[in-house]
Amino acid sequence: MSKGTTILSDLRCFFSENETNRAINAIMSVMECINIRPKQIGAGKKENCKFTNVQVLNLLMLFPFFVVRNAYQYSGSSLSRLFSCEKDMFYRFINDGNVKWRKLLYAMNLQLLRKISRSSETQNDRPVCLIIDDTDAPKSGRKCELIGKVFSHIEHKTILGYKCLTLLYTDGLSQLMLDFSLHGEEGLVKHNATLKCSYCTIDVKFAGTTVRLFFSKRGRNGQWNGLLTTDLSLSFLKAYRTYATRWTTEVAYRDMKVLLNRK
Repeated sequence: MSKGTTILSDLRCFFSENETNRAINAIMSVMECINIRPKQIGAGKKENCKFTNVQVLNLLMLFPFFVVRNAYQYSGSSLSRLFSCEKDMFYRFINDGNVKWRKLLYAMNLQLLRKISRSSETQNDRPVCLIIDDTDAPKSGRKCELIGKVFSHIEHKTILGYKCLTLLYTDGLSQLMLDFSLHGEEGLVKHNATLKCSYCTIDVKFAGTTVRLFFSKRGRNGQWNGLLTTDLSLSFLKAYRTYATRWTTEVAYRDMKVLLNRK
């Protein structure tokens, strides 16, 4: 790669000297319309790195088109023969906390939308929609921040990872992921150290009235016991202690039967 050139210009030059095809031209024309400002992705160039941050991002965006699944596989790909570098350069960039990934994704998609609207030759009568949905993001790698267990509706069990909430734009022909965020799930089953039991709380409608259901059990193999109340201000511990006062009626029953010889 020569000074004063970009990743895309060098790539276009290489393919112009060799067998050019429509696919490469389409990829280049789309990527060249995306203007990434250096301040959106931090410093222009890292120490001991021959590529700027913009160039590293361009290489990452080219991964799918050259069948490069991740940075680890880059050294064995055809793309590395054009732009020689080590995988650590990509890892450092991906882990850079100064990169505002969500803002960067949104800005890039806005530019793509403008290009799509200008290049569209026919009027599309399909409705334009924004779709909010979530998907599983299972744990990958050795270290993850704030990771927890989430329920997977695909595997029908809890997995270690995150829930990825996405905002998708679609006009029936094109789909663009405008935004995303990673979330954990607060577990339904909690532990009460005072009573040494596991419990969960659920508010439901019953006969037109909102009631609160408490389910609790002791031990891994214990049976679940249910408790229903119409007082939605009660916590599990207070509801349990209130219900525990019922035991006095059992004591009264036994005393009465003993006195009346009805035991």
